[in-house]
Amino acid sequence: MGLNKNLVYIALMDLTAALLAVLGLMAVFTGYCISKPRLFPLQYAVCARLHLDLLPPLAILVGSVHAIAGFSLWLTRVKKGADLYIWIFGIALTGYLIYISMAET
Repeated sequence: MGLNKNLVYIALMDLTAALLAVLGLMAVFTGYCISKPRLFPLQYAVCARLHLDLLPPLAILVGSVHAIAGFSLWLTRVKKGADLYIWIFGIALTGYLIYISMAET
């Protein structure tokens, strides 16, 4: 008796949903910290580094895992065995998106 894929995908979606909520809140606070630095105890450079350098790759990674898990959950109900291909494609696309977000302009 092994783990049910549906339960794993649901648990993964629940975990990443909570992480996305925290990352979204951090993005809002660091954005306000950048636009109104007098209202926050953090230095402008710390807020800018968090908002512009650290949060986007984390949001891409967590959001991609959330989307892949949701799509895989749907695919396990519609077409058996296709969820593996979604994980391969999703991981490749996530790597590309993180590469783009980290690239120098």
